Parts: sequence; structure tokens; C-alpha cells
Amino acid sequence: MKMSDVKQIAYDQHSFTIRGRREFLIGGEFHYFRTPNELWEDRLIKMKRTGANLITTYIPWNWHEPQEGNQRWSGDCDLARFIELCTKHGLFIIVKPGPYCCAEWDFGGHPDWLLSKNIPLRVLNDQYLAYVRGWYKKVAEVISPYLVTKGGNVFCIQVENEYDHLMEYGKEKISKADAITYFTRLGQMMEEFGIDIPKFANEAAFLRGKGNIIDTRTYYPNIPLFQFWMYMHNYFDGKILSAKKGQPNCPTMILELQVGWFAQFGRPLYIAPVHLTESVSKSVVALGASVLNYYMYVGGTTFPYWTCRGNIWEILPRGFGTCTTFDFGGSPIREWGELMPGRADYIRALSEFGQDFKQLVLEATDSDEFGVLRGGENISLVKPSATESDTGLHSETENFKVFARKLGDQYLVCVRNLGAEKKVVDVGLTASGKVIFRDLELDARQTHLLPVNVRIPGGHTVIESSTSELLFARQVNGHCLFGVFGKPGSKGRTVLKAGGAIKSISGNVQVTGNVVEYVHEGIQVVQVGNDRMFILDQNLCGKVEEIEGGVLIADTYFIRDIQQQGKAVTLKAQMRNGSKNLFHFFDGEGLVGAKVAGKSVELTKELGGRTDFSYRCPKQRPVKLEWSSDWALKSDTAEADASYDARGWKELPVPTSLEEAGLLDHGFIWYQGTFELPADAQHVELVYPGNDCDRQHVFVNGRRVWDGIAEEQRIGLRDAMKPGRNVLTVLYENFFHSKSHPHEGAIRKYSGILKPVVIEGATASGQAFTREVKSFKVRQHLSGVLNGYDAVKLDTSSWQSIKPAHKYVLDSKLGVINWLRRSFKYQCNKGWEVAVRLTIPEAKQRCIIYINGRPLGQYEEAGPQHEFYIPASYLKKDNVLAICLEGMGGMLTEPILDTFYEVKDVDIELTLG
Repeated sequence: MKMSDVKQIAYDQHSFTIRGRREFLIGGEFHYFRTPNELWEDRLIKMKRTGANLITTYIPWNWHEPQEGNQRWSGDCDLARFIELCTKHGLFIIVKPGPYCCAEWDFGGHPDWLLSKNIPLRVLNDQYLAYVRGWYKKVAEVISPYLVTKGGNVFCIQVENEYDHLMEYGKEKISKADAITYFTRLGQMMEEFGIDIPKFANEAAFLRGKGNIIDTRTYYPNIPLFQFWMYMHNYFDGKILSAKKGQPNCPTMILELQVGWFAQFGRPLYIAPVHLTESVSKSVVALGASVLNYYMYVGGTTFPYWTCRGNIWEILPRGFGTCTTFDFGGSPIREWGELMPGRADYIRALSEFGQDFKQLVLEATDSDEFGVLRGGENISLVKPSATESDTGLHSETENFKVFARKLGDQYLVCVRNLGAEKKVVDVGLTASGKVIFRDLELDARQTHLLPVNVRIPGGHTVIESSTSELLFARQVNGHCLFGVFGKPGSKGRTVLKAGGAIKSISGNVQVTGNVVEYVHEGIQVVQVGNDRMFILDQNLCGKVEEIEGGVLIADTYFIRDIQQQGKAVTLKAQMRNGSKNLFHFFDGEGLVGAKVAGKSVELTKELGGRTDFSYRCPKQRPVKLEWSSDWALKSDTAEADASYDARGWKELPVPTSLEEAGLLDHGFIWYQGTFELPADAQHVELVYPGNDCDRQHVFVNGRRVWDGIAEEQRIGLRDAMKPGRNVLTVLYENFFHSKSHPHEGAIRKYSGILKPVVIEGATASGQAFTREVKSFKVRQHLSGVLNGYDAVKLDTSSWQSIKPAHKYVLDSKLGVINWLRRSFKYQCNKGWEVAVRLTIPEAKQRCIIYINGRPLGQYEEAGPQHEFYIPASYLKKDNVLAICLEGMGGMLTEPILDTFYEVKDVDIELTLG
């Protein structure tokens, strides 16, 4: 059949079919807007080489249209180039243009200027939909050439996001009928503009069976904000099963498969354990998912001022918001580009399994035939009239579950122990009582995905049962080579049905008839008739490389690229500084030669066609980071002085929000107003109408009288007031909005002073009086921002010079805002990849960090983030670090410059026999 005769995109209950081929889609989120464009391709190569064939990204409306009608589609906003790079590296693409994204992103992706329209958002409103229509039209112009229906790789698109949450928790009730109509109209707009690919909505149960928009699922069993919300897999299992029942002809898509959780000020960083990645991955595969989209796959940086409030149900300190880092609890590819040990390896192994055993993974159906036959005898279930043993571990307190997938007589059996104790169980067929896995050991929080009666694709072997997990299967020189793996040090038992004799080739493997027993340690090989079984410990499961004519297990940091011409194979490897790297090649002919970094290395021949070699990467100092100047200091609060001339500022009546006034730049905002007091005024209080999101510093006649985050604050003015004219100045932090999510503040959060400031008091005779400040002069930005205090080139001869010290404590007379600048030199040796880290050990109270004029991050005294990634594209030989330090009597401990990681590019040349 010619490709022109093949439908480009289709789907059923099993999976998507793209260009006539069923696909097991595994990958995840990479937010191009959180990574400088110069680094996009590096991250995409790492995604592809760690097993991903899928990439998903939001397209935030406010990133591309921060000012109405002024759109940006170049540089870090060049979506077309990003899609082209994804396509170049063979990745299928899902795009998510909102209009609402969430993404822990300012205003959930809505542009601020929408607030000036005073219209409801995220609902069935004609004015709102008219603006969305214009946005969709532009998105369509950009993505249309890359749609799968036009030969590209963009095969699916998301409509809105997490609408179930809005309907359930939003203050304004939305009917199911209105929600369906709203989504239908959004989908119709996309179709009108030529976006003729499958559409889905994440967390939109009301859409099931109501049209052609697929309801997709999230899977977040561990939310570190809540002690009770840990290992809640059963809850999400139920959501998936409900979705499958409600839309039986749609694939099971997990659009947010948990990696970790986003970082928020005032809360500890949460780095999710690797066993969480394993348990969620195996669970959704065993529930029939064919789209596994890890959130996040590539960590990123939410540069100032794109963060959001992130305050869930008033649990967190008000107004602190989300952190700069968006590494999301340890992404497989970290924020700074490093592969996450263990997590990246496991996902690569799962991808290999999913591709090599694709028919079993995609075409199997749910089975309830397996369960625990023994294991809970020592647990008593006490009922009103009797006591019985929990033999099958059904009690919720044990958090233990067995479920399976079936294709003919082949099974994948998921055995999941999410409890805090190790379990030893018998698992088998509940109807007959036949034990398949006897004395199966599961550590606390451990999940197995085990084969039963699985035929090895292309081979003559059937795995009747195995306590090891499937890894790969491939044809090499007329033989089928297949691999299994397990936790290092754990016992393994595999029962085989072979087309010939079974014998151990290498390792401490015991073969008794058709039963193979072993401990998972290193690499062990068993001959199974004409096939060959590799038994690996899990440390090596992500190190298997496919080479024509053999299998290479490369125990090194990363293989960036493999090229092969006949018997010549070239590897582009990366090795950690000072590391020992081991390579194992398996083939009947073996290797006849290997060069590493241009030099021949010694080969060691082992039994069974195995050839080994090693290489120690020399320990070097690949990067130099050195301070090249003293600190320079300049205060930046002249505007707080009562005599400051604000005649050039914008006049703003109250109530007028910054958004309605067209003052859309985020950062610091200065307000100045005046009020009159009687000569004998006393007991004077200023009633300040703050809000629950933004920090504000209030000055009266140049004296700071209050700062903080509060919806209303009564402030005594005894020491600051004077008879007659008084000057009220406010330094307002317009750093972020809520993210238009009902858990985290108002859907529409307006910024600025939104009510008159009231002054109450009495005269000496006791007569009460009230004054109101109803109008302000307003200016966006600090003087330091307007005058380029963060810029590389700046005359600092008038600044105060400070010699290096361990800690810098600033006198309160310097004011609430102070800038510190210091130069440093950076040099990285050719052939090395490093990620530069800036550490702020301690500062008071908070600061915004700039590198060479570009905003890098936000530090808060409340924590948790102290380390900041400096992208390589931000650096040059001579650099300037600028810190805008906020806080009266501020303090800064000496920052530290070093690296997150260092790896060396090493070329390896192999000659096959």
C-alpha cells in the first residue's frame, strides 16, 4: 500500500495509528518557553536518546501576545522552529494552546490585557470566545504546515485544561450543558482554521461520549502539600477505568503522568523517588495506557516574572508563589540539562519494552484473573461478629494490588506494594488457586510488571513466568536476543519454554530443567535454544544500545549519538569527569577493535561472544569561574522620599487596576499620592486596602510604615505624619497573578491599589475626620531597571565599592531596595558540557537575580530555592551578576559559582568482526 493510501491519523481503544502504524507513545512535557532557544536541540536529542518518541508543550497566549495585537514568534518564542527541531529528531508532537493552560504559569497563560476587557474567562461568553478565536487563528497559521494531516508530526491538540476542577471548585457554577457547548465551540474554531487532527481535553469527564474530544487523565498519586495524599494510586486507577468505560472507542491517554511536583516558596523542595516513577508507569501500562506523557520530562526555568501564585487553599504563605526552578521534583532531564540518575534510565527501559513488545502492550485487554493467594495471613480483619485473615491483602491499609492485561494466553501482571512494609506473597490465578509466582518479594513502595506466557517477538522462546521484567527483544545474526532485568541484589526466577537446550553462558545462573534462577547482578547470559536471554540488574536497564550485528551495553553517562556503516560503528559518548566507563558487546563474532578518544583500548574476550573494554575519563578542571571585581552597591528608593518629583508619572484614579490602565509590565510599581491632615491631628490610622497576593511597601513622608501581604491593614501614623500635606508612597510588587485555577485564587486577579486609601483620625477636640486618597501618580519599574543597573556595560564609578567578605549586612538607612553588582569570568574547555550553578546561601529578605542584563531568578528568605541554573547561552567570557536586594536592613551571604555537573565528549570507534 502506498503512503498516499494510508490514513495519516486514526485512533481506537488500543492506541493512535499514525501513517498506518500503531504507536506506543512515551515521552513528556518540554516547555520551550522555559528553556532558552539556543538549548532546545540539546534537550530534544536527550529526550530522543532516553527513549522518548513523544513531546508535549503548552503554547501560552501571554508568552506570544503580552500586549494586545503585538505578537512575538521569534527567538525564544519561535514555535515553528521548535516544532521543526522536534520533527528533525523524530518526535511526535502534541500541542496545547489553551486558551487556558495552567502550567504553573502567570495567569494560566492568559494575557494580562484580557483583564482590561472586564469579561468572564474560561466560560461560554461571546466576547471571550471572540478573543480566543483570534488567538486560535494565529496558532493555526504557525502549526498548520506541521500537522500530521499535512505530512508533519503534530498529531494531536488539547482544548482548554482541567475543566473538571473549574466545574467542581469554581465559585460560579457551570452547567454540564454549557461546558459541553463551550468545548464544542473551541473545537469548531480549531477545525475552521484547518486544525484537522484529533482533539482532547485533560480532566474533562463531562465530554465522554458527547462528541469527538477525548477526555484524558492525570496521574498524581503523591502531592507533597498534603500528608494524606501519598501513594494514592487506587484513586487514579479508578479515574482511568471510569474514562475507559465512558469512551470505549478512545485510547487511554495519561497527559500528566507524575514525575514530581512544582516548587513553591515556603515549602521544602520535593524530589520524587525513582520508585514513584516506576509505580505510576507500570500501573498505567497495566491499565491499558498507550500515551504516557511524563510531567515534566524536561525541567525548565520560570524566569522572572512568569511565575504564578500557586497558593492552594491558603495552605502556603500568602503571595509567595511558585519558585524559579521548574525542575518538577527531578525531571528525567533536569532543569540544567543533566540526566536524572535512575529516572531517565528506567523510562528508557520502559520505552524499549513498549516498542519491542508493542503488540502485547497495545492490544491486550484488562484481566481480573490474578490475585494474591497467600501473604496476608498475619493480618486480622476485625469485624463486629468475627475475625478473619486478610490473606489476599485486600485491606486498604495494606495498599496492595494485583491487576493484569491479557492478549490470548499472554499476560502482563502488575503486582503493586505501596505500603510501608516489605511483603512476601504468592500470586496466581484466583479461580483455580494455581500459584504462578511463589514467595514473590516486594520491598515497600515496589511495583512489578511481570510476564506470564509471553512469547518473545521473533524468537522461539516463551516466558512461562518470570520475576524479572521484560526489557528488549531483537534479531541479531539469525538469533533472537532478549533481555530482562530486576533490582540489584534481588533474586530472580524465570520459567522458560524453549526450542532447544537451556544453559548458562555467563554469570552465577542455576539452570534446572526449564527453570532459571539467579541474583540480579551485572550482566548474565543464558542460551535458550537458538535464542539468548540477558539478565541485567536495573542499574544497566537504560544502557542497552541497538547496533546492527550485536547488543552493546554501555555503562557510561550518556550515548548522544550512534552511527554505523557496515562493520564500523561510531559512538558520540559523554562521560562524567573522572569516571570509569564499562562497555560490553555481545555477538557471535564479537569486536575486533575499539578506539576511545582516538586511542586503541584493550579488548577482553569472554564466553558466549562477549567482548569488554573500559575507559577512565581523566579527572580535569574543565571550567573556570572566577570573580573579577569587588562588589558595587547602589540604593534605589529615592522615590520613597516625600520630595520626589513624580510629575512625569501616569495619573491613575482609584479604583483602576494596573491591567485596566495598560501598565502590563511585571515587576515593581511606584505609587505616589497625597493627603491633608489638620494641625492638631491625633490617633491617625491609615487603612490600606492591600490584597492577598502582592507584597507592598507603604511609606508616609519618606518613612516606611508597613510592608507585607494583607487584604486590609490598619497602620498607625504617629511617627510619620505631619500637619498639612502628607505624601503617601507605595512600592507595589506586581510579580504575578494567580493561574486562573479555582484551587489557587481568583480566576481573574486584578493588580494595583483597587480601593481608596482611607486615613482616619481625630482633632485635639475629639472631632473625628476621614480623608481618602483616590488618585495616584504611578510609574512602572524601579529606577535601577529603567537605568540598566543589571546591564553589562554600566558606569558604576559613583557606586559604593565593597570588598569581598563572607556576609554583607546593609544598614537600614540604605533603604528597602539595593542593587549589588559584581563581575566574573567564565571559561569552559572545548569538548566539555557543564551547567553553571549560582548559589545564594542566605539573603534577607528576597532578591531578583540578573546575569548580563537578563533576569535569572527570584530568591525568597522563606526558601526553599538557593541554587539557580545559569544557561550556557547567557554566559560569555566576561559576565556581570546583578542582584536587586529587597528588605530594610538587608543581608547577603557571599554567592557561590560552581557547576551542577561536568561531562566530557568522547568519541568511540568500534570495528565489528
